Amino acid sequence: ATVDGTAIAGAVLDFIVDHVGCRALFSTHYHSLEHAVAEDARVATKHMACRVGPPREGGVPEVTFLYKLSPGACPKSYGVNVA
Repeated sequence: ATVDGTAIAGAVLDFIVDHVGCRALFSTHYHSLEHAVAEDARVATKHMACRVGPPREGGVPEVTFLYKLSPGACPKSYGVNVA
């Protein structure tokens, strides 16, 4: 499923960049796609900044999203924290 999801997300991103050419916000948790577009001047990689606190009960750290768009890819996925 992860390979399939990466392939679909990559194909959609390629299509937007190569064929549509408009400004777009494309969000994914597939970090490997960041490396695929790293050298493409048409793509700007950004992430939402967050503050990560110490682990809470169950070992999951508390994550506070700061509503700040920051340069570069997010260093880690926080899907478990959001869910």
